[in-house]
Amino acid sequence: MKSFLATLLVCLLIAYTVSAQNMQWNVCKRFSSQTLQISSLSISPDPPQAGNNLQVNLQGTLTSPMGTGATGTVEVQYAGTPMYSGPFDPCQFLQGSNTPCPLAKGPTTLSVSQQITPMAPAGGPYQGTIIINDENKNVVTCIDFNFMMN
Repeated sequence: MKSFLATLLVCLLIAYTVSAQNMQWNVCKRFSSQTLQISSLSISPDPPQAGNNLQVNLQGTLTSPMGTGATGTVEVQYAGTPMYSGPFDPCQFLQGSNTPCPLAKGPTTLSVSQQITPMAPAGGPYQGTIIINDENKNVVTCIDFNFMMN
């Protein structure tokens, strides 16, 4: 389950509204200012498939840097049933990527591949929220999401 959540967290690092074939992402409206703006995001495969790798490629612009003290919280539900709720370290998920922390102000490109646990239940819907704050407690991004799993 942790591999699945790690993949999901990386996918949701940033966004304004993005709709892929299956996944739906919306920037939370409860925060008026977010320091990460997305210009493109691609996910493969879509819909995600339990037991397979999920490749995430995104491009965006940070209006301020995100250092190693960044923090995040995630809540995930499956068909309305809470599956996971807790903190995470965004920089830990970027270790080994082409852009590890700290992330500099300006354009950034991230590419991450992570296996989704074969134990992730098929179907859904999966729904949740991810909030990432920088080391100064500024909101980097807040994203509401939902998708179905193959």
